[in-house]
Amino acid sequence: MANKKRRPRAGPRPEATAAKVLLDNLNKIDHIAILMMENRSFDHVLGYLSLTGGRSDVDGLQAGMTNTFQPSSGGPKQTISIHSMPSPVMARGQDPCHLGACVDQQIAENMGGFVQNFHDQFPNDPDPGIVMGYYDGAVLPVYDFLATEFAISDRWFSSVPGETWPNRLYAVSGNAMHTRNNSPPAALQYRTKAFVRHLDQLGVSWKGYGDSVHCTIRQADNNYRSSEHFEPIFGGFHDSYGFIHDARSGELPAVALLDPRFFRNDDHPPADVRDGQALVDCNN
Repeated sequence: MANKKRRPRAGPRPEATAAKVLLDNLNKIDHIAILMMENRSFDHVLGYLSLTGGRSDVDGLQAGMTNTFQPSSGGPKQTISIHSMPSPVMARGQDPCHLGACVDQQIAENMGGFVQNFHDQFPNDPDPGIVMGYYDGAVLPVYDFLATEFAISDRWFSSVPGETWPNRLYAVSGNAMHTRNNSPPAALQYRTKAFVRHLDQLGVSWKGYGDSVHCTIRQADNNYRSSEHFEPIFGGFHDSYGFIHDARSGELPAVALLDPRFFRNDDHPPADVRDGQALVDCNN
């Protein structure tokens, strides 16, 4: 009888091996905490790292970066250079437009439309160049520390080139509900499926720590308009209850979703960025 050559036994499929590596790495993590702040760009809060912070590995601000704009009053175009922000708080009414159409204008022509859009939206503001301002580590010591000790994303693009809620929806469901703009305030409750549904199905513990009125999961997913997983923070993280209490007492869930107090310490312009620093540092 002729000998038959045995075929070599097939090894694990590459995708199965990759999935096992991912799962093994995930099993090394006990807790995941996600805090999503508001409406500040990478260049605005961390761009200084490549400009004055000595970080050659960061794709941030470079000397000579400018925007030009045409004043509505006429006259020649004006050029505005990047510059350090004079104050940690912006004036009321200096919140740059973040409607989808505004973002289109801002990022057009190689990110050249920010000042023009600001001027078009606020023609009476004497300082349209404020949108070319940036903060540094002296004003943002917590972000500066995190950027030194941990990985950062220097290609910090929003999921949706538009307003707050489409981006928050995308963050929790991968779906912006086919819009780049917020729904009217009276209808600001969406019907998408947040990823916490999968956590519930798999028995993975989670909790949404947020202000008593605003909570991303609550607004995004009609299945969670109310939930035993929600715990208010009433503007900050406290020792006696909430996120800090749970962390110190060993009661922190596997996944913690943290909402700031919107328009107070969420970094949303024109808020004082020092309030956001206090929140991220868990001192507020």
